[in-house]
Amino acid sequence: MAEMNKFNKSTKNRKRTGRSGCRGGTSGRGHKGYKARSGSVVKGFEGGQTPIYRRLPMRGFNSNKVSKYFAISLKKIVAMANLGFDIIDNNTLKEVGYIKNLVEKVKIIGSDVDIKDISKIKEISVCAMSASVKKNCEDNGVKVVLEDN
Repeated sequence: MAEMNKFNKSTKNRKRTGRSGCRGGTSGRGHKGYKARSGSVVKGFEGGQTPIYRRLPMRGFNSNKVSKYFAISLKKIVAMANLGFDIIDNNTLKEVGYIKNLVEKVKIIGSDVDIKDISKIKEISVCAMSASVKKNCEDNGVKVVLEDN
């Protein structure tokens, strides 16, 4: 076999910075600090260009607390009774337009209603009801059914 000439290489050696000569010493990294250390990268830094996390719009964050129940005042329920509804449930609430879908959990709140108007309702069937409304309804002969969804 012919002896290989070690000076006739097809690949060059990489530049070894930080050894000696023109690229020695700090090797273009300055003195000390986070960026002078090996393996350090400033996260999100793009050379002075506005980083991508600031260029793109914010997504996936909502600070509004979602209510567990969809609240409907007792005044609206009495208004339904005046229209001729005697049984109040999710189907009748959707028919009138107070809720959008039947899956919503409905809570009836408020008690400032004329007692005569409440007595027109035979039955109220919802998920939740405030204590004052429940007492006011039961005192006036309205059957209250609290269903679990």
